[in-house]
Amino acid sequence: NIAAIGAYSVAAGSCTLSGSPVLIQRPATGNGSGDLCVFSVSGLSSSYTFTVSGPPAPDITIINREPLGLGIVHLTLLVPATAATGPRTLFVTNPAGDEAAGSGSIEVQ
Repeated sequence: NIAAIGAYSVAAGSCTLSGSPVLIQRPATGNGSGDLCVFSVSGLSSSYTFTVSGPPAPDITIINREPLGLGIVHLTLLVPATAATGPRTLFVTNPAGDEAAGSGSIEVQ
């Protein structure tokens, strides 16, 4: 399961886990990125599959997964200017096919 999701600061190399949605800003044009970290008490691996919910044709993709230790993974999202706004769910699937979801854990603005 997903215990917490938070903002990740690339400059500081730090993760701030919280119960609030992580705000992801769409760029005015082109593509931008957003960084977040995900924690599970049972541990997460960068080899797991991570996806973000969205419209029928997914508009946000995960372009990097980095293990931070202690069951935490840093994710970098590719966010196009055309991404739909609103709440999103983060899905995590392990190699056995078990899936967990962090509903409303990401807010695209």
